[in-house]
Amino acid sequence: MKSPPPLYTTEVGPDSSHGQGGALLFLLVLVFGMSACAPTWHPEPFNVKSHAPSAEMPGNEDTLFEEAIRARKEGDAIGAIARLSALWQRGSDNPNVRYQLGIAFEVAEDFETAAAIYSQIQRTTEEPFLLRDATFRLALCLWELQENQAAYQALRALPENHAYTLQDRYSFDLAIGTGWMRIGRTKRGETRILQALVATEGSTEVHWIRSLALFALMEERLEKAGSLNFQVREKKQAKHLARRVARIKQAEDLLRRLMQLQEVDWMLAGWLSLGDAYAAFANDFAIAPAPRKLTAGQKNAYRELAEKQADALRIKAAKAYEWGIEVATRTGRQDHRRARSLVSRLKALPH
Repeated sequence: MKSPPPLYTTEVGPDSSHGQGGALLFLLVLVFGMSACAPTWHPEPFNVKSHAPSAEMPGNEDTLFEEAIRARKEGDAIGAIARLSALWQRGSDNPNVRYQLGIAFEVAEDFETAAAIYSQIQRTTEEPFLLRDATFRLALCLWELQENQAAYQALRALPENHAYTLQDRYSFDLAIGTGWMRIGRTKRGETRILQALVATEGSTEVHWIRSLALFALMEERLEKAGSLNFQVREKKQAKHLARRVARIKQAEDLLRRLMQLQEVDWMLAGWLSLGDAYAAFANDFAIAPAPRKLTAGQKNAYRELAEKQADALRIKAAKAYEWGIEVATRTGRQDHRRARSLVSRLKALPH
């Protein structure tokens, strides 16, 4: 009797008729026209009055701004939002008030509001550095909202020659490469990202955007892995198994590189995605059909062996979630939404 093929994976430590033809052509043109006219993302106008404190906050503009930045850096998004909203409502002409308010809403994980603020900055500012930074952060928020096409369009609004330093150039390459990958232009995006990653190896200035790009590559490997199902004939099943293992190993290698950059947001995202990939692998493997030539008894035994290997994969999923939770705990990010997702996924695993 054949046994389920063994699984070889590595583990990581913590540290993507003629008449009918005419009708089809018409349908394709109609569908294309509808998709081209499909509504794009439009933010709700930001209403500062709904966020500013009802009572006047004490302190002059400089004091309130400094307090807001300190509060945001300490994780007090609500305090930062209150102070910055108060300054905005007072009519502050400091362009960084709105920009920092957008970041505070990001810390509060209200990406819709943050994106609305950055979009407003795009429409109203002429200061090139602020326009560039607000555009980058708008794209990041739109990715969080799964508005991948809108994020790509936001980045494309920046001229290719917008860079003011070499690091700006690499940041743009990494961001636009990620944008291409997330709208399905995978090969082009991956090439741009890999070239920029080589150029920035050892840099101490672009860790965050490098982590974002590494996570985009990791996501693409795991998506390809998840598309290799086992509801196929035996020979193809074995090929899918080998390819799925290889894709997950590639994702783990990318996670190792990401971990070295110590950017917590993407570390948590990486562990969450890896755990999800192993959990899905386990579920798919457990229900994979047994070889057709086996007897009923042999198929039962095969199913039992397959379930044991599925359990081993669930253990790997649990370890990935646990490593992510450890990172969140060590960095004080237990309340982060990805940290909460890590905990809930771990609890949902069969024991």
